[in-house]
Amino acid sequence: MNKIILDRLLLISASAVFCVISSLISLFVLPVATAQAASCTPATGLGTATNTSFPVTASGTYKLWVRMKAADTVNNTVGLKAGASNAVATCLSAGGTNLSSTTWEWKLAGEAALSSAGNTVTLFGLQPGVSVDRVISVINSSTCVPSNTRITSTNVEPGDNCLTTPTTTITPTVTPTPTITPTVTPTPTTTTTVTPSPTTTTTVTPKPTPTTTTTVTPTPTTTVTPKPTPTVTPVPTPTAPVGPAGVYPTLSYDWQRGQYYISLAWAPATGSVTGYEVRKNGAVASNNTANQTAYNDFALRPDTAYAYQVVALNGGLRSQGSAVYTTTIRCFWVFCGLQ
Repeated sequence: MNKIILDRLLLISASAVFCVISSLISLFVLPVATAQAASCTPATGLGTATNTSFPVTASGTYKLWVRMKAADTVNNTVGLKAGASNAVATCLSAGGTNLSSTTWEWKLAGEAALSSAGNTVTLFGLQPGVSVDRVISVINSSTCVPSNTRITSTNVEPGDNCLTTPTTTITPTVTPTPTITPTVTPTPTTTTTVTPSPTTTTTVTPKPTPTTTTTVTPTPTTTVTPKPTPTVTPVPTPTAPVGPAGVYPTLSYDWQRGQYYISLAWAPATGSVTGYEVRKNGAVASNNTANQTAYNDFALRPDTAYAYQVVALNGGLRSQGSAVYTTTIRCFWVFCGLQ
């Protein structure tokens, strides 16, 4: 995973309330047909902030997270365009409900294709009272949610928890079975000694019977240690995963499609997980892999209640599922929110 930080983007607010209101009207009344939705061009008076040296170490698709605050429920979004410097940028947006003017919150803007050769990221449509503290990119296969922790003494910044994933490789050690070679001492050969009798002119002495001494060395005993019986670890019986506890929807706006959508996110379940089943009003809306803990729902209608639930899967085993979250999209004029 690569560390990509657009740190401390200073916001450019509108110079007059009248200009802000007129810009918001031009921004939201015609979101599909205007050039802003197609080219990421901000409305007049809403300002931009650009970083032209936004590097990644490998080309690929990345999630873009924005740490932000908002003063109210109307001025609470920021536009974002990101992409390789020599390619067409992707238009995204971050913010929506559940923002306050005092607490920083991380909002997922969406995904964009970035290149190791260089990238450009621009924030645009900085509405009055909207503040952006940091933008990071995380490879799209990651399920990490950035934290708000800042530790000045160790240079830890908010979102640093999503920037690295350590990997440990364990090499097994194999001990060979010793080879036993027996040692055999051979039996020694027996010696016989003969002493002749001296001869005299008057006495004849017979030859004495020789004495034979035999030494016998016992055969050594060879001890063979049998091979130990291997221990067989039984394969554990698969169990159903636990969680996730809840699902957390936010309402976002897709600038390219020109429509609102509900973005769902949930914490990973515990235990063995092979995937997630996203249910909408009791029916399966999406089957996610184990690494996908987010889902975007574009099939929406105003003033319609939607009930969402996420069930963790381990093959054919299912968790009890998250708590059901029911929400309704309410719109006033061109502004919509979750209720």
